[in-house]
Amino acid sequence: MLLTDPRTKPLTDEVIAAYATGRHAGPTPPEARSIVDADPPHAPPKPHGIQRAALAALASARSGGAQRGLVVHFTPRFLLGRNATPDRSHGADLLAQCEDREVFRCDLFQGIDTGLLSPFRYLGVPDDVDYAQIPWRSAQFDPEALEAALATEARAANALEQFRRHRSGPAIGFGCSMRHADFMAAYFAARGLRAVAVHSGAGSAPRTTSLERVGRGEIDILLVVDMFNESSTKAWTYPESER
Repeated sequence: MLLTDPRTKPLTDEVIAAYATGRHAGPTPPEARSIVDADPPHAPPKPHGIQRAALAALASARSGGAQRGLVVHFTPRFLLGRNATPDRSHGADLLAQCEDREVFRCDLFQGIDTGLLSPFRYLGVPDDVDYAQIPWRSAQFDPEALEAALATEARAANALEQFRRHRSGPAIGFGCSMRHADFMAAYFAARGLRAVAVHSGAGSAPRTTSLERVGRGEIDILLVVDMFNESSTKAWTYPESER
């Protein structure tokens, strides 16, 4: 992913060469070097409106080929691919779609070192759910069986205990379903915490307003479903009082 933070080193010829070494025997395309020179070529507009480059997320095995079809549909002079999880290829050869050229990579450690990401601490906590007893279907746990196993008073009590023991500020809790998120939010709220559930269902708290409340220090924990995870594009705003 290309970064524009002023603390990030510029994408120079040396950087491109370093990443290209061992990746591809051929020279770096002139179109790529023109980006470094801040003087990209401007081709006449094509009927589909895409001029010089097509910007697309790299396809993976779980995409069902939809993204791959989009990539091969266009014939740009220079194709720039982005991927948020390059180390999780899901069985697909991601670099092959860009002629095996990787010009830039910024992982978690680099992001933290440059101040683009917040440092984090990973804790393993006990969980008494026997996942071996939950049916596995179509490459995932059976949704209803998983929800029944996770949305219990005993597991919620353990989650609350761990939260109170390790918390250092606002938190996000990830639910396996909307009902699970609602259950956990209600459980936490009934025990004195400012907790809300945010998801795509009708009973969700407003997403934008909830984030603003987190930023003001008015919410202790958000219980979410398929939001604010690895594909999130919304920045997390930490309360000013905690910075």
